[in-house]
Amino acid sequence: MPVNMTAGHLGAPAGGFEPQRTFNWVLILPGTRDPELIRLSVESVALPSIGTAQIHLRYMNEDIKVSGGASVDANSITVRDFVDRQTFAVLNAWMNEVHDPATGNIGYASDYKKQGTLQLVDPKGEVKRQIIAKGVWPSKLTASNLDYNNDSGVVKISLQLSVDKYDITSGV
Repeated sequence: MPVNMTAGHLGAPAGGFEPQRTFNWVLILPGTRDPELIRLSVESVALPSIGTAQIHLRYMNEDIKVSGGASVDANSITVRDFVDRQTFAVLNAWMNEVHDPATGNIGYASDYKKQGTLQLVDPKGEVKRQIIAKGVWPSKLTASNLDYNNDSGVVKISLQLSVDKYDITSGV
């Protein structure tokens, strides 16, 4: 039986294939005292970039390569700030756990590292894909410029996260 590869099967009224959207992502970070520190409305995020170093083994006139240590690149996430949630204040407090600007002290990793969940939700709000980020901590926090002439009216926050490991699941 042939597979229908026309556009007619996308979002068909009797079922069919529902396209995955790229804009319905949320980042959930657990708190120390609360079960949920914050749920961020993600505007953009770079999905995990995981790689391994190469080790070259030479023997006589040949060179072969084997896998070395694995590493995960830092992620940059842009989120929206909402006045009633005070998103920047919550993220800034987390950043202060990493480095306290008043004292100059660096915090303990066991205090500031968290396990975050990045979820892709469908139009009805059901989780369709989930990425568990382990050992997450903020390495850079930047608020957008305040501009009277900006007609979007939305303050955006750029958050660079360092991540130790990822666990990617789909169809949660």
